[in-house]
Amino acid sequence: MLIMRNKEVRLLFHLSSIDHDYLAASRKLKKSGWEGSLHPLFDPEYYRFHYLDPSFCGNSFVHFLSTGYKRRHRPGPFFDYDVYQQSTGWHPGMGNPLKHYLVGAKQWPRPGIFFDGDWYRDKTPALRKSELDPVRHYKLYGCFEDKSPTPHFDPRFYRKCSEASLVPEDALSHYLTYGLDKDTPPGPFFDPAYYRRCYHSELGSSSPLEHYLREGVHRGNYIAENIERLKGKPRISIIVPVFNPDPALLNTCIRSVLFQQYPHWQLCLADDGSSREGTRELLDYWSGLDTRIAAVFREQNGGISHATNSAAALADGEYLGFLDNDDELAPDCLYHIAQVIADELPDIIYTDEDLIGDDGRRFSVFRKAGFNRTLLYSHNYITHFVVVSKQLFGACSGFHPRFDGAQDFDFMLRASERAGTIRHIPRVLYHWRATKTSTSINHDQKGYAHEAGRQALQGCFERNSIEVSVHDGDINYSYRVKKQIGFQPSISVLMWSEAEGNDSLLLQRMKAETLYDNCDFILINAAEIQEPGSGGRLEKLPGERLYQVGAEPDETKARGFARAVSLSESDYLVFLDSSVVSVDGGWLDELVSQMILLQAGCVSGRVSYSGGDGISYTLPDVDSASAGYYRDFLTSCSRHLNGLHHQQQIRFASWDVCILRRSEFERLGGFDHQCYPTLFAMTDFALRASEDGLGTFYTPYAKVFCDESAGERTGGETTESQEEKRRFQQAWKKLLCQGDPYYNLGVLDDNNIDTERFAAWFTGEN
Repeated sequence: MLIMRNKEVRLLFHLSSIDHDYLAASRKLKKSGWEGSLHPLFDPEYYRFHYLDPSFCGNSFVHFLSTGYKRRHRPGPFFDYDVYQQSTGWHPGMGNPLKHYLVGAKQWPRPGIFFDGDWYRDKTPALRKSELDPVRHYKLYGCFEDKSPTPHFDPRFYRKCSEASLVPEDALSHYLTYGLDKDTPPGPFFDPAYYRRCYHSELGSSSPLEHYLREGVHRGNYIAENIERLKGKPRISIIVPVFNPDPALLNTCIRSVLFQQYPHWQLCLADDGSSREGTRELLDYWSGLDTRIAAVFREQNGGISHATNSAAALADGEYLGFLDNDDELAPDCLYHIAQVIADELPDIIYTDEDLIGDDGRRFSVFRKAGFNRTLLYSHNYITHFVVVSKQLFGACSGFHPRFDGAQDFDFMLRASERAGTIRHIPRVLYHWRATKTSTSINHDQKGYAHEAGRQALQGCFERNSIEVSVHDGDINYSYRVKKQIGFQPSISVLMWSEAEGNDSLLLQRMKAETLYDNCDFILINAAEIQEPGSGGRLEKLPGERLYQVGAEPDETKARGFARAVSLSESDYLVFLDSSVVSVDGGWLDELVSQMILLQAGCVSGRVSYSGGDGISYTLPDVDSASAGYYRDFLTSCSRHLNGLHHQQQIRFASWDVCILRRSEFERLGGFDHQCYPTLFAMTDFALRASEDGLGTFYTPYAKVFCDESAGERTGGETTESQEEKRRFQQAWKKLLCQGDPYYNLGVLDDNNIDTERFAAWFTGEN
């Protein structure tokens, strides 16, 4: 190690420019040595690169202390003389600014335009209650966690765009040293080359990012060409009700709007009589900083709906978006919203979201279905981020205070009734903050919200003259919609069996377990072969309304079901998997009532495998060539992703447990048992019914039970089953290419599953 001369050592200590704790910690981080950084704002590499000749072999820190600062050389990329002077009152006559920073400045001022200490502190909970210098914290800890102290710089993005092995832990310092002057993009949303072309006359000696952070952000400057190319460019008013917020979280919330990639926004803040000291001053500060930010102050606390409506009264945008005062928008959120508005002019737009901690770390991701009214009746799956046209907001008379706690659920129910087009953007564009008082992690915190939601849903049905009752669902904040039909239409329960022996005891047990009276059970016994051409007949089995019909030679499952249908006379047809061993008492009541309520083409129930849900189909096994697995994924994926405990609309159906209306079955030509003899007949029928305007639905409250082994079914593959799968994919190619509207492909990205490979597997385009 090189040894400093005594004169240099005396100079360093005499000027009190060394942060001794920083030096000790730096050495532990292998930044030791006389050329190591002795001050959080001094960067030897930056200083050498910008100010010293390559042949210089002295101490760069000593050079700065003795000569450099007098020439206004920046000690590092985070320091700017003008910014520092404005924030502290320091002037050159006061000597070395690094000494002033350590011993004479106010508590950790902003050192330069590229290090926003307030931004960094508000995003770093450990700093909010300590006196630790944000710059020091960043250099010693934050940079190793890829934290960013400046808007629009993304360390992970920069590493990917640069040679990762050459980028040190402090990616921002590397960028400001080497990448800034080359117009290297600092993140995915800011294009320096574009910004330079557009605003070259304004830049002077400033870099594009520097100019944007100083003044461009407040002028609404575009930061990428994709924004300029947008047609329409609607103004979007962001509505934020405020009540006793954590200042750091409110600041972070506001900044997430201020630094949006898309600049045509308005931020409307309504303080609902906050008693927390400093709240009004904070809102005044922000509203005075940017003309697009407006604040109103309610004299008394009136609740979240009143506050939301007060904020909305400030709005002059064509669309309104709703943001909680401790949550954040992703930087590209409003760009994607504006893009959809420009293309489609929808009435309602909503996005995916994630759950984050105080420091912004992600806890979980909420991937949502395309608009699914039945799922919305089960729970408010839409939540955040929601944007509606101002016209629709007015037509709905805003938020209704009597539903506070579930005011957003009530509003979405009312708005969706009036909306023409509802558009879902399958991107995580909203960050929902998990706090001790939020329902995101503490369902007991707002117990009243559940009851308010139930009343809002009941009001929705009353408003639309739909005679149903709303009950608690199986989990918190979920609901069950029940319809009493007052009569029992006739039902035939059809069950295919290939087992040897008499299954009459099984049918007797299921009939006894079923509380529905007007039904018969028919077993299609593939093990008992009838004479060819006999046409079949129903054979009475012991017990009330229990029957059996034998199979014809080489009869397929689909053909056997179709023939059993022709031998029955019931109004409704229920199909059961052969592995079902028992049923819940109210299963048939639930199936037929949902069929009538929803005017459905098909309603599926829930299969339990020895008390569990069997194989998970939330994620696909794209390596599986099994036709049976493929069919089960089609019919289960959206239910598994959106929650098996929720009533919902689905795209694909199987005959594990489902009900059809005989009249529709016959009108649509029944099963195509020639093309789909074993696996896809019910799926094909449900798709044909959907094309005819009859949707397919799922209810978790029609429960049947199978043994555990039935949940592991993936075998039994034959050449015939593969051919059946191929025919199905060819026949429904166009629909399969559109994807399942209720299965969010974002879950593939979340789990590193290649979407192109999935698409090939899903559509059969291998």
